[in-house]
Amino acid sequence: MKQLYILTIVLFFSIALNAQEFKTRLVFSNPAGQTDTLWVGTDAGATMGIDTQFGETDIKGTPRNSLDVRASDYTGQDELFVCSPYPDWPTTANDLTNFETRSMIVPPHCSGDNYTENAFKIIIKSGSFPIHVEWNTSDFSGTCHNGSRLTDAYPQTWWDVIYGMSHGWQDMAVVDHFDYDYTACRYLTPEGDTLHVLHLALVYENAWIIGVEEMVDNGLKTIINPIGHSVRFEFTDPLIGHPFVELYDVSGRLIQKLPVNSSAIEWQSRDGGVFFYRVHGVEKSYSGKLLL
Repeated sequence: MKQLYILTIVLFFSIALNAQEFKTRLVFSNPAGQTDTLWVGTDAGATMGIDTQFGETDIKGTPRNSLDVRASDYTGQDELFVCSPYPDWPTTANDLTNFETRSMIVPPHCSGDNYTENAFKIIIKSGSFPIHVEWNTSDFSGTCHNGSRLTDAYPQTWWDVIYGMSHGWQDMAVVDHFDYDYTACRYLTPEGDTLHVLHLALVYENAWIIGVEEMVDNGLKTIINPIGHSVRFEFTDPLIGHPFVELYDVSGRLIQKLPVNSSAIEWQSRDGGVFFYRVHGVEKSYSGKLLL
């Protein structure tokens, strides 16, 4: 009976630990000596909205502190109109939040390559810069969040690397802090506050790897050899004119432009890493991500 009781306790705690993926904090500070904390994490019972069972409260509309950090929902393409990789770009008056909270628990993302699935934004008010953000890298070592990324790039660039990036992204499991001298996304509230925007995706590592089968039915197949840091592009669509493939690094910098002279070409990176590609001159254009 005693052994059964102990086994029951062990099973109970195992289930509880599996249900609560993790919760950690991001600490923000500025040169004025002000600090604020945002709690983030994942749980199988969470949604992308306000979950009161995890202590989330909607505080939208409440006065902001001198340094004020809140999480909110990712509103997609609407954010394109308030973002620019240039720090002197005019700030637009807008409202890009459905709610605001000081704690954001989202569903875990442990499979697939839709890395925007549980992404959300972080909105910051600060009277001085740079904004320093720090976190514990060991908290991001778990299977379902070891690919977590923090970025100030606006959605269309972070997801597709079409328009270039600002500070790129930070791998939460590798680096433990970053300083933002400005953010690519920012907007004015009706109260006249300038809010600076970051985006955070709590995902597993392979969410950033494009799958071979993903592009097969769309006229392009990518065959990745991570050991040799190479990729093979195979085209089933007709080639039109003078097609070419553009390769970019994670900062959005064009690093190579390859002419397409046959239905298959290969490209090899010297050191490997994360890259992005665009294909032009076939029946339709393609873009995607590569981890070599």
